[in-house]
Amino acid sequence: MAITIPEDKKKILTKEIKAVEAKLEVNGRFKETVAKIEVLVDSLTNFDKNLKTIDSWMQSATAELNDIKEASGAMLPEDRVARTMDLQEDIAAKIEILKSDAATELELLPQGDKVPADAQAFKDELARITKYVTDLAEKTRIECDKYSNDVKFWAEYRTGIKEFTPWLVNAEKAT
Repeated sequence: MAITIPEDKKKILTKEIKAVEAKLEVNGRFKETVAKIEVLVDSLTNFDKNLKTIDSWMQSATAELNDIKEASGAMLPEDRVARTMDLQEDIAAKIEILKSDAATELELLPQGDKVPADAQAFKDELARITKYVTDLAEKTRIECDKYSNDVKFWAEYRTGIKEFTPWLVNAEKAT
């Protein structure tokens, strides 16, 4: 456009172009800042979603463990071990997510003595969920150990029955 206009207007147009370019530079810096904020918001949103997902999962995992405990009389020992081991795998996966969330928390949220209330709420929620899940992992491990012992004793019982049955049959025939 600057090529086709008369010489006297080129100076004015050049000044206007420089003014617009200066404004565009500010716009570029603004876009960079907005992009950083968008990344922060996305990270916080994912962090919050992870916490909410694990929080809702905690209730079902606790119910699963209680179901295993309450239905243990009606289940085979092998089934109890399998279900508690599945639950342990789920818990281990959630603990890995919580570890990455802890790293995200250190990266995103302010640290120190004076933390804003909204950031502290996220920190407290992460700490509560982490404690609950680690406690649940410990309870599940204890139950799995108990049921593993049950499997061992059940196998010993069945082996004993198999050894005792022929002797019992022979003793009944003898009488």
